[in-house]
Amino acid sequence: MGLDMFLFAEKYESEFTRSPLDMGKPLYPEALKEAEKSLKEHHTFMAKTTRYKIGYWRNVRDLHYLFIENVIYDEGAYADVDEKALKNMVDEISHVLTANRRYDGTALTDEEHDELAYTLETFKIALRLIEQGYDITYYASW
Repeated sequence: MGLDMFLFAEKYESEFTRSPLDMGKPLYPEALKEAEKSLKEHHTFMAKTTRYKIGYWRNVRDLHYLFIENVIYDEGAYADVDEKALKNMVDEISHVLTANRRYDGTALTDEEHDELAYTLETFKIALRLIEQGYDITYYASW
């Protein structure tokens, strides 16, 4: 058993927030037509949230603790990651990569350096997605 960590980009969409180009297209996929029909009969509008996995790490405990320091995290729940938290983590990771040293002063291994470089790029992607209206969430499970 280990620590699996995920970063997601989520986009909320409703009949009221859709672009004019998407207005004629179904909001729900064909497999959910029955649920869509039932919901329309009992509620006034349809909505969905689409979640995309944009990052994955396994057993990178220091990164998990970095998330805990920067977001409101409840074990086993999805945590919202705002722009400020991402920027703080980008700064910390950039510092470690530039120094090529861990916080205890020892040198990074090539594998650790590559993992941090991947993490930095993933966080920069997440920042760009926030600018495009996506919400970013973090989830971890042991």
